Amino acid sequence: MEVLLILVLVSFAAGFIGVLTGVGGGIILIPVMVGILDIPVHLAIAASLVSVTANSLSGGSQFLRTGSVNIRLAILMSISALIATLVGVLLSKVVGGRVVTAIFALMILLTIWVMFKGRKDSFVDVKDSDPLALKLRLPSWYIPSTDGLKVEYGVLKVVPAIGIMAFAGLSAGLLGVGGGFIQVPVMDRVLKLPIKVSTATSNFMMGLSAAAAALAYLALGDLHPLIAGPTVVGIFLGSRVGAGVAPRIHSKHLRWLFLGLLLVMCAQMIVKVILWK
Repeated sequence: MEVLLILVLVSFAAGFIGVLTGVGGGIILIPVMVGILDIPVHLAIAASLVSVTANSLSGGSQFLRTGSVNIRLAILMSISALIATLVGVLLSKVVGGRVVTAIFALMILLTIWVMFKGRKDSFVDVKDSDPLALKLRLPSWYIPSTDGLKVEYGVLKVVPAIGIMAFAGLSAGLLGVGGGFIQVPVMDRVLKLPIKVSTATSNFMMGLSAAAAALAYLALGDLHPLIAGPTVVGIFLGSRVGAGVAPRIHSKHLRWLFLGLLLVMCAQMIVKVILWK
């Protein structure tokens, strides 16, 4: 009972922070389940993927109302991500748990470097967009605050972003984190979207890739109801609260929250790899 309560509480925090930062919550859940509760890594990944799907569904509806989700862009970017997700599931069954954990930590370090290397929260005008983005009508608008004013933005480097998004799908299947900690930096640094659009669109995309990966883990027998159940309940409630708070938080604070989250989780996973039994 104590473990179930911890799972619900941690999942609530993961859902809350995951929606605000666009990482889906798995990046919090898996280090806690594997590093603290000693849940086998494959069971933790499967439960996390179900929770990430719930997180995306719960928070996504509120983001859609503010126009923060770029649906056209999300569907386009999800094509390569979904294919890579299934490849990631197969890889997770081949490599050992320690290897998966080490890859997890390395990908977080890479994300920290990419996301925070001198990037300011700025975006491009619609007229300066990638020609392909204009042809596909990817530039859009969002409402950044509670004043109700719409802000239009452009989209850059569509083709490179599609290729990189495959790594986000790979991480969803291999690590069970939904791929948001790759998707957000790609949208932020490559596509040059506003940070609130990046996090909201990432939340939407993660539901697609995480659901596909969760079904694959279910078929492989790694989805345990006593682990997945409490995490879904907690993350669903936390994401609902987080999505309601998100419009009131400044973009700069979102960026620093994302950084702090990544640093803590990376440190925990490195310790787990070193002390692996």
